[in-house]
Amino acid sequence: MQDANEKHWARPLPLQYAKHKIVREYLKAWFPILGFSYDRILYLETHAGRGKFTTGEDASPLVAIKTLLSHSHLHNILGNSEVRFIFMEKDQTNADLLIKHIKSLKDDIPKGVYASVSADDCFKTLKSILSHLEKTSSRLATAFVFVDPFGFTIPGDILSQLFKAGRVELFVNIMWREMDMQMANVLKRGVSSSTLDSVFNGERWRDIDRSLDYGERAEKAITLLKDVYGAKWVTSIKMLGKNNRERYILAHFTDSDKGRDVMKNVIWKICPDGGFYARSSDDPQQAVLITPEPDLKPLETWLHNQLKDSSERWQELDQRLLSELWLPKHLAQIIRRYRKDGLISAEEYSGRFSKKANPLLILKGEQNGGKQ
Repeated sequence: MQDANEKHWARPLPLQYAKHKIVREYLKAWFPILGFSYDRILYLETHAGRGKFTTGEDASPLVAIKTLLSHSHLHNILGNSEVRFIFMEKDQTNADLLIKHIKSLKDDIPKGVYASVSADDCFKTLKSILSHLEKTSSRLATAFVFVDPFGFTIPGDILSQLFKAGRVELFVNIMWREMDMQMANVLKRGVSSSTLDSVFNGERWRDIDRSLDYGERAEKAITLLKDVYGAKWVTSIKMLGKNNRERYILAHFTDSDKGRDVMKNVIWKICPDGGFYARSSDDPQQAVLITPEPDLKPLETWLHNQLKDSSERWQELDQRLLSELWLPKHLAQIIRRYRKDGLISAEEYSGRFSKKANPLLILKGEQNGGKQ
């Protein structure tokens, strides 16, 4: 069990740095957005671990707590809401250390912020929570749930029920290489499929075509999990291994358009190339292997396809962009350049040319089947 392995806790590797940075940046936006609207918000974490590495760096539980405590809007958040952190860690040694580290923060934790550690199997704990909600006909408070196992045993039925129990967002670390290998072993060697059937809450994973590229199979699996959980949006961040292939996939599942938009912004903030962030390496300095300036040519093609048959309002294009990984600022950059270069014209707006003015955009020479 890796979480109980001393070597695992010696110091954070690139995957940990990436996970912690994503959690920190997302919670910076999530806490005030939800804290201003709901009287209770939850941060739940499975496989929470020890809280700190031997070298002193914070692990995700302390990253989450400290992100709230250092937030510039902490006073306003707690003026409207209480925030509860629930950490689940099966290994007793890890749980005891996590409790110790949380207690060390007690002088900094104000009224309205609560943290607890459950030294039990996380999925057993989640089943108990779901059972209580069902018996009391209650809904779960607004929650961000970080599922970070060693391995890929993440029961799809439990996460599906949890996702539907309230306004819940799931952030799941998927060990894709091991999952893909298990799929191959089941289909080719006839080993037991029980784990995969549990993860996908059925046998639909068998429909993922093995002739597809490794990365395409990963996309199919993530899309299937989105369907299993019943989420409107999934945003994934891929971590590359030594062979430049997907090693881990961090996937964010939400029904919230705002949550989708926030996670997209987080990805572009820490991963300017759109999601490929870290390679496996013992050297944290080798974690960032990214292109500072994104290639917007695919987005240009997307815009062309949106406008080739009919004119569209800028804000409508922005809404459609939610289903893509690109950000509104990327689209605005292309729209302004196209207008400057005479590739599009803008009508039916007043004032400054901007998204707020919501002009009607027309792709010159391409409408009505390519005819003006």
